[in-house]
Amino acid sequence: MPVEAAPLVASNVAEVYDSLPAVFGPVDVARRVGDAWAALKGVMAVDGTRQRIHGLERVNFPAREAVGSMRLANEGDLALVGSWIREFVRTTGLPNVRDPEARAERLVAARFLALWVDREPVSMAAFPARTRNTVRVGYVYTPDEHRRRGYASVLVAQVSRHILDSGFRRCVLYTDLANPTSNRIYRAIGYRPVQDVMDVNFRATSCGRP
Repeated sequence: MPVEAAPLVASNVAEVYDSLPAVFGPVDVARRVGDAWAALKGVMAVDGTRQRIHGLERVNFPAREAVGSMRLANEGDLALVGSWIREFVRTTGLPNVRDPEARAERLVAARFLALWVDREPVSMAAFPARTRNTVRVGYVYTPDEHRRRGYASVLVAQVSRHILDSGFRRCVLYTDLANPTSNRIYRAIGYRPVQDVMDVNFRATSCGRP
């Protein structure tokens, strides 16, 4: 959207919502809409996490694949997956997952979450959101004790191939720009930058002052 439209967007949204926790979008647009909302509502707009959207249309598999294989999670994995999603939310600061166990149930029931298994589950990746042509990969998590063995790299590669083989044209995922490791891993698999985005969070002010 044109950044000049930010005040109009904030005004229109205010007709529907009394308050917002945050706005999210391309960096310039998010800031302008955030500033407009803050001025309208008397709150403070604070820059949040900056992320990069990546897209993939062809998978590059790691030269040396990790030991193990991928499988879709099932009901027997619910306790483990719930605990991993809870830890993922804690470490990433995702604000929109208030019940990790319920999220785990929905993803497993829909068969939208895969595990990498090396004698036991060692890594997970989900593909929870989709349009007609595109699927988003998310919830990529490997516990500390299983990291640096290539599990996440090969799992995301396999999940991405599964998505493309299912008839979708493209996979997308978000990375935290403050985490160079994940950005490097996904680039090696074939993901390429599409756009930088960010959260602008809103905080109450005291007596009109931050």
